[in-house]
Amino acid sequence: EAKSLQTEVIQCAINEIREHLIALNFDFKKVLVDKQAFDLLKISELSEYIPDMSHDDIAAYDVGLTMPSAAIAKTGSLVEISKIAGDRRISLIPETHIAIIKEHDILPDMNAFFEKFGSSENITFITGPSRTADIEKRIVIGAHGPKRLIVFLVTDDR
Repeated sequence: EAKSLQTEVIQCAINEIREHLIALNFDFKKVLVDKQAFDLLKISELSEYIPDMSHDDIAAYDVGLTMPSAAIAKTGSLVEISKIAGDRRISLIPETHIAIIKEHDILPDMNAFFEKFGSSENITFITGPSRTADIEKRIVIGAHGPKRLIVFLVTDDR
């Protein structure tokens, strides 16, 4: 489902993500990473998100890299559950959002998600790059969020 939503999906092992980031030609210093992904990747050149960063601080980064809590197979959505509301900004402000999702975190549908996680005030469902048709009923990509969404689908825990 994700590919039909203009989401780039790259299947790989965790230890291959660094090479994929290099191949995608991202400047590591312009990649802002949530704590969970930062601890998993162990790429010291990346910038770890600090909870009190301002909107402008986050907007200075080209890429926000996160590890969503789950993905929904039926809709192709990523699901981010934040303990702190501002943490969601990593996936919403930079022009590109990269998400790392492990295969075992993919749930079949919304019912399975809510059965597993319950509800919260800080849930964000991400289904493809930001799009709107507010102006002249023409679709515009990236008007209210990232223009590009890349998902690293991790096939094992290596």
